[in-house]
Amino acid sequence: MFTVPTHVGAPRRALALALATLLFPTVSVAQVNAGSGQIVSPPPGNYFTTGDDEHGFWAHDGGLINSTGGAFISTSGADAYGVTSEGLDSTITVTGGDIFTSGANAFGASAQAGATVAIAGVDSSNPMRIQTMGQGAHAVRATGAGSVVTISKAEIETMADDVYGLHVTDQASATLNGNVDVLTHGAGSHALVGDGARSRITVQGGRIETEGQGAAGVAMRDGAVAILAGSTIVTGGADAAGITVTGVSSQATLSNGGIQTTGDGAHGVVAAAGARANLSSTSVTTNGNASAVSANDASVTVDNTQLLSHGNAPAIQARNGATVTVQNRSSIAVDRDGAVALQVHGGSMAPTVVNVINSELTSTTGTLITAGSGRSHVRAEDAHLHGGTTLLDAAAGADMTLQVIRSSALGDALVATGGAARISLEDNALWTGRGMGLESVNVDGSSAWALTGDSSIGALGLDGLVAFEGEPDTWSSLRVANDLGGSGGVISMRARLGDPRRLPDISDRVLIEGNVTTSGTTMLDVEAQGSGALTDSNHNGVIDASEGISLVQVSGQSRADAFALLQGYVAAGPFQYELQAFGPGEVDPTQSALAGPLNWDYRLGNRYVCQVEPCGPLFPGPDPGSDPGAGSGSGAGPGPGEGLPEGMRPAVVPQLPAYLVTPLALGAYGGRLMDTLHQRLGEIRHVVPSGDLGGEVFARYVGARQSYRTDLSFDRFGYNFRQQDNALQLGGSLLAFAADTSVLRAGWALDKGTIHVTPSAADGNSRARYDASGVSAWLTWQDESGFYADAIAGGRQFRGDVGTDLRGENVARVRGSDSFVSVELGHPFAMGEGWMVEPQVQASWQSLRTQAFTDRDGVEVGATRVGRLTQRVGMRIGRFVDPTFSPYARVDVIRNAGGRGALVAGAGTYRTAFDMGRAGNQYRVGVGATWRFARNWSLYGEGDYLAPIGSNGFRGYNATLGLRWNI
Repeated sequence: MFTVPTHVGAPRRALALALATLLFPTVSVAQVNAGSGQIVSPPPGNYFTTGDDEHGFWAHDGGLINSTGGAFISTSGADAYGVTSEGLDSTITVTGGDIFTSGANAFGASAQAGATVAIAGVDSSNPMRIQTMGQGAHAVRATGAGSVVTISKAEIETMADDVYGLHVTDQASATLNGNVDVLTHGAGSHALVGDGARSRITVQGGRIETEGQGAAGVAMRDGAVAILAGSTIVTGGADAAGITVTGVSSQATLSNGGIQTTGDGAHGVVAAAGARANLSSTSVTTNGNASAVSANDASVTVDNTQLLSHGNAPAIQARNGATVTVQNRSSIAVDRDGAVALQVHGGSMAPTVVNVINSELTSTTGTLITAGSGRSHVRAEDAHLHGGTTLLDAAAGADMTLQVIRSSALGDALVATGGAARISLEDNALWTGRGMGLESVNVDGSSAWALTGDSSIGALGLDGLVAFEGEPDTWSSLRVANDLGGSGGVISMRARLGDPRRLPDISDRVLIEGNVTTSGTTMLDVEAQGSGALTDSNHNGVIDASEGISLVQVSGQSRADAFALLQGYVAAGPFQYELQAFGPGEVDPTQSALAGPLNWDYRLGNRYVCQVEPCGPLFPGPDPGSDPGAGSGSGAGPGPGEGLPEGMRPAVVPQLPAYLVTPLALGAYGGRLMDTLHQRLGEIRHVVPSGDLGGEVFARYVGARQSYRTDLSFDRFGYNFRQQDNALQLGGSLLAFAADTSVLRAGWALDKGTIHVTPSAADGNSRARYDASGVSAWLTWQDESGFYADAIAGGRQFRGDVGTDLRGENVARVRGSDSFVSVELGHPFAMGEGWMVEPQVQASWQSLRTQAFTDRDGVEVGATRVGRLTQRVGMRIGRFVDPTFSPYARVDVIRNAGGRGALVAGAGTYRTAFDMGRAGNQYRVGVGATWRFARNWSLYGEGDYLAPIGSNGFRGYNATLGLRWNI
């Protein structure tokens, strides 16, 4: 009888075998043997052998054994077999039961020399068990061409060292499907092993687990192939890989599965010596100091798979000419300090190549990629490369290329002395980080490199964007040891110009030790910080070689147009700054930050404008020790023309003139809509309302073309401008009451219009367009003597956009409002023959406000409030007695009074106050008429010419044309 072993390590299923001897009758024979032409169907029961070299079931020479219902097979001798099928057409089928061997070098099941073994449990809840305990005892073997093992609904287990759960060799094949679990306990005891070309293992589902040191879950060697789908591989020992595949044509594929290892050195997948491994829709986790994938002169594909390494080892190791492809939304990550996501070492014959396509590599705290000696190439396409601190660390002897295509890369790139590395950014790629020791960086026209600190590289090929980034008050330099080439591209930089803390002016810098060989101009996009500073220390009106801020320095050959400001100027606060190129013989050597000689220096400084162009240098200037920045603002800044001769001053941003003239222009528009009674209603003396309600309804068009001449000097930022207005007003009487000797009217009016303003400024061309919407109420009393009194009050909203030639439209959005009140008196006197003269007086008050805003250049513009009192004295001469047609001519003198408004503009805590011009005094002449062309319908209009009295004010033409219906 079979005796259950009692020593440590006894099989888990031995108790089931012992119980089976009680439940089933014991078969009296020691083995079942089927030879040539024999078909044997052994009954359920216990089958056991005790001798060496014996078999439980043995089919040979074409024999067939078919066991169903449960056969419990046990062998205890050395070199014994539970079931053996040997020779072509020999077949053993076992359904239900267990197979147990305890002897050394024994096999639980074996198919050899073209034979077939098929083993299956009854169902998933009652699997068949195959277990070996002896040294050198493998659980299942298939060997020889044509040999086939098929196992389903089973558990396979080995207990000893250096034995295999399944071993397929010499062109044999094995298929595990339908929930087959494989467990090995000993050191070096692999779960699934394939040896030799055309040896093949296919696994569907199930769990593969090893516990011993050096015990791989799957090991394919010398051309063997394993295909696993839906399987889980778990290893617990040190140096116990989930999958190892070695040798030319060896291959292992795992899809929709998982790999988990615990021990140090227990890699998830190891591919070497020309082998190939494929992971698809799988997760690989290593908990010890082990890589998820290790490829050495082999090929590995990671598809829609997650690799996570918790230890200190790289998530992926690729060396000695290996090719690793990570694709289709795969994720590669490490989370331990000091661990890297990818480690590459070059090969002696071919470079090591890693492709990352539509996937992500992440290092939480450390370096993402390390490059060892030899040639290697990492290509990222539609990918994300996120280093905790470092993107790339290339050691001495490395020869590495990182190609970033439509991808983002984060982290510094560091190259040790004696190493070489290159980064190429292509097709909308973005790299954020520093570069130190790189042989070259190439940025194509759609890509960008965002520098986060000082960088030093060999050469820069620039067609796209290089952008300096960093915390406020931090500045960086890019040092190029050789040439700057490419078409030119854009360099985005930061510069501090004026600071309320009196910190020095400073900027990011590009330092080129070689030549500038770009085919086009490199555009400098400078983001100014600070309030604006006067860079002209000697006040001679030009940027000298020692003045301003040096943005780019070149030791070798360059040209004056090699660099230019991207947007034509730089704005710091409200002031403009321009770029000046100093070439050989013009530079100041004391300004050099280069290791070699300074040959070209591109410096940023104040732009000056003159009342009479062109501006030129002025000598001598004031004492350079004087404060050049004490302006009219509340902090340091380039005071408005201080220390300069009359007719020269620093240039402001082109849009500032439009801001300064806006209150004047809007006030002029409001005054036109407020204007006079007869411009609003025409002649109404002959119109007597028939009742207490109603009176008239009117609609009129108001238009104007005029220009303004400022009362401020050029040095005080005075600007002339042109203005064009168009408006439509609709209104009527709500109440019209006729007494015995007078008529009282009360009414309303709505208006909608546009204002176009074009300043004349040496600083640059700008323009503004405003939409206006207003509402007003009016009250008119008219005596039979002709005397009248007219009052109007209301408000208006303005919304507008400011544009410039250099920045385009929508540089700023300006919002404002206007409230107004007006009183007008007049009395006609007869002159004979129907002609009359009518003296008039009028006083009006306007209060105009604009809201604070920040424009596209970062200029912060404060709110403004301007009040203006307008007084008019004039007269009309006309024929007012004819109710059908009443022509007239007018002449007026208009006086404007009120405090001078100021606009405050700047950046940060610093502001500069700019005075705004006054409206001035004007005279006006005009003609008009009212024509009643039907009983209750009248057409009326007036045209005026306006001109200043004195040197400043408005000049131009106004017109109004209205239609009135008397109810």
